[in-house]
Amino acid sequence: MHYCNEAEAREQWYRRLKRLNWDNMFILLTDRDGCTSAVLERFDKLPYPKAVLVHKPYPHIASAKYIRGFETENMVGNCMEFRNRFTWHRYYDDFDYVAWFNGR
Repeated sequence: MHYCNEAEAREQWYRRLKRLNWDNMFILLTDRDGCTSAVLERFDKLPYPKAVLVHKPYPHIASAKYIRGFETENMVGNCMEFRNRFTWHRYYDDFDYVAWFNGR
């Protein structure tokens, strides 16, 4: 979306990939856009610190972090949105990402 063409996007991807520290990687996923239980199970096996924000509890997925408020949907919604107009709490506040980054 930010590049003029596919070749430019590919070039930028590989340039940034060189800076990736494979020993200090955290992976965050949401259960959107066709994410299935099988995908969650495969994701759960990745050898990195990981979390997947999900719209309903998945007790068998260790990396699943349930985000309240999307139970009637088929995927987690926009976690950056405020829960309502009377609070400063966002949906993603259900996930303690600071503790996650700190290994707790």
